[in-house]
Amino acid sequence: MRKLMVWFACLMLISTAVNVIAADDATIQQVENKAETANAKADGNNSRIQGLEADVVNLQGQIDGNNSRIQGLETDVSELQSQVGEVVDVVNNHAQVISNNTSAIQNNAAAIGNNAAAIQANSDAISALPTGGGIKLYDAEHKTIGSLLLFTGDYIWGLTPMDFIFVVALGSGFVNMGGGQYFTSTDCTGASYVFYDFSNNGQNLYKQGYVFPSPTYSYYIPKYAEIKSLILYSRLSGSGVCEDYTYSGKVLVVEVFPNDPAITGLDLVNGPFTMGH
Repeated sequence: MRKLMVWFACLMLISTAVNVIAADDATIQQVENKAETANAKADGNNSRIQGLEADVVNLQGQIDGNNSRIQGLETDVSELQSQVGEVVDVVNNHAQVISNNTSAIQNNAAAIGNNAAAIQANSDAISALPTGGGIKLYDAEHKTIGSLLLFTGDYIWGLTPMDFIFVVALGSGFVNMGGGQYFTSTDCTGASYVFYDFSNNGQNLYKQGYVFPSPTYSYYIPKYAEIKSLILYSRLSGSGVCEDYTYSGKVLVVEVFPNDPAITGLDLVNGPFTMGH
C-alpha cells in the first residue's frame, strides 16, 4: 500500500512537471514569436534607414551640383556686368560723337539751305534765262563762263552754257559750297559724296545740277542726282586735307564726280570775276 502511494505521488509530480514544462514551452514560443516580429520590424526599419541614407546621399549630390551651377552663374553674372559697363562706356562715347557731328551737319545743312533758298527765290529767272543771253559773267581773261542768275552783293550765282549752277565771289574766286567731300573709305579714296538737303530748295538744287570748279575742289553734282543712305568714314576738307569722320549712323548723300567741262560747261578758270553784256 505504501509503495502504491509513493508511485501515485511520483506520478503527480511528473504530471505537474510536464504541465510546467508545457506552460514554459508556450511562453518561450510566445517570446520567440515576439522576438521574430521585433526582428522583422527591425529589418524593415533598417531597410528604410538605408533607403533614407541613400536619399540623403543623392540630395547631397544634387546640392553639390546646384552649388557648382550657382558658382558658374555668379561668374557669368560678373562677366556680364563687366561687359555691360564696357558697352555703356562705348555708347556714351558714341553719343558724344553723334552730338558733335550732329551739330556740324546742322551747320552745313543750314549753309546749304541758305544758298539753296537764294536759288529757289530766283527759279523763274533760271527757267526764263536763255543760254548765252542776259548778263554775262567773265573770268580774269574776260572769257565768258556763264550767265547771271542772281547777284547778292558779294556773291554771283551763275548758270553755265550746259545749265549747271555755280557760285563765284565778285572780284575774287569761286565759292565752295557743300562743306567738303565725304567717303565710305577711311582714307578719302573711292566714290565721294556731299550731304543731301531735305528742303525743297535743296532738292531743286540737286535736280538742276551744281558744279564746284575751284582748283582744289573741282567736282559736280549731276542733274537729278540719286539719293543714297550710307555710313561715311572720312572727309576731304575744302583745302584738300583728309580727315576722320566719326558719325556712326547712316546719312543721306548724293555722289559727286570730278568736274568735266564737256558735261558741266565750265572749266577751271581764274578770278577776279566781272559782269557785263
